[in-house]
Amino acid sequence: MAVEVMPTCDYWCSGLDSLVDFPLLLDVSHILIWQQGNDRATENTCRELLKSHQIIEIHLSHNQGIADTHDLIPEDIWFDRCITDWRDRYFVTYESLPKSLITGMDCSIIDRQGGKSPPVFI
Repeated sequence: MAVEVMPTCDYWCSGLDSLVDFPLLLDVSHILIWQQGNDRATENTCRELLKSHQIIEIHLSHNQGIADTHDLIPEDIWFDRCITDWRDRYFVTYESLPKSLITGMDCSIIDRQGGKSPPVFI
């Protein structure tokens, strides 16, 4: 069981100052919202959380740093190079599809409202 880091101050666990001493689910796109779309700051915050807190699960998705929209994940996203290591240490879930997975796919099956897509477990 884990507590998910949340995207906005409307929730608890929505910033470094409100994290609880309990296993955490690190949602990368929520951290992107904390960092207002700054990819470098998001990467640094995620890496710091992985070192300093008990993370047991990671959710991978993407947005523009404004809302939790679950956009398609760009092919050059920073966490792509971390997935192999992470999946050996954490339960990792795609909450939106990586663009690389939909190459050649009939994209009419993807919910086009906000670019949302169903979770994919890796």
